[in-house]
Amino acid sequence: MKLSAKQRIEQTALKLFADKGFKATTIRDICAKSGVSVALVHYHYKNKNGLYEALLDQVIGDAFDRYPMTDYLTPGMSAEQRLRQIIRLLLHRLIGGDGLGRDRSRVRLMARELTAPSPAFEKLFQRHIQPMILTMVDVVREFVGPREPAELIRIATSVAGQCLYPFIAHEVMSRSGFTLGKDREEIERHAQHIYQFSLHGLCGLKEEGL
Repeated sequence: MKLSAKQRIEQTALKLFADKGFKATTIRDICAKSGVSVALVHYHYKNKNGLYEALLDQVIGDAFDRYPMTDYLTPGMSAEQRLRQIIRLLLHRLIGGDGLGRDRSRVRLMARELTAPSPAFEKLFQRHIQPMILTMVDVVREFVGPREPAELIRIATSVAGQCLYPFIAHEVMSRSGFTLGKDREEIERHAQHIYQFSLHGLCGLKEEGL
């Protein structure tokens, strides 16, 4: 199917921003590779910041919308069920067949934002990342009880980090002897592993009062 001019802009911009970063990529680079005029980019997005923000929101939003939180977490679930489901949700959003990991350009773009945030990161964080963090904090609080906010974040990110690592460090893992595929069965198996590992850790924290 032939891409529209707008789709060509977005496809080209995604690859260039992922490969070169926001600062090193110019509108002229994008136009030259997508075969459109600078005026057309300005018409759709106003400027490079506008294009980048729209692209980032689209890339992250599309992946997250394909795996709605309400499909995984429902009222009345036990703490154990909520822990397992939030892990499943995060893994599918990151490396599922319709998640961010389906395209390496998306992975590189997200990795850049996490390690060297652009001006667009704040909106990305508030809309897509913070809700996941707050939900994870609520889940771990059910296991360990009231803690200082920073301590709850420490625990929550210890769980979330196990989901994030296969997404960010795919090459490191594969060269180390473990490759996590994108098919549902493999993701579910890995989610169960992270769940069991995290469950024992959370229960241990509660028992030892750490």
